[in-house]
Amino acid sequence: MAFLAFSSYGISAWIPTFLIRNPHWSLAQAGFTINLIHMVCGTSGIVCGRRGRF
Repeated sequence: MAFLAFSSYGISAWIPTFLIRNPHWSLAQAGFTINLIHMVCGTSGIVCGRRGRF
C-alpha cells in the first residue's frame, strides 16, 4: 500500500508538467483533462467495485 501511495503521488505531481511541456498544453487544459480522467475513473471504480460485492 505504501508503494502504491508513493507512485500515485509521484504520478500526480509529474503528469501536469509532462502535459505542459510535451504536447504544449496550457495549465488549465492539463488540469481539466487530468481532473476529468480522475472523476470518470474514480466514479466507475466505485460503481464497478460495488457490483461485485452483492
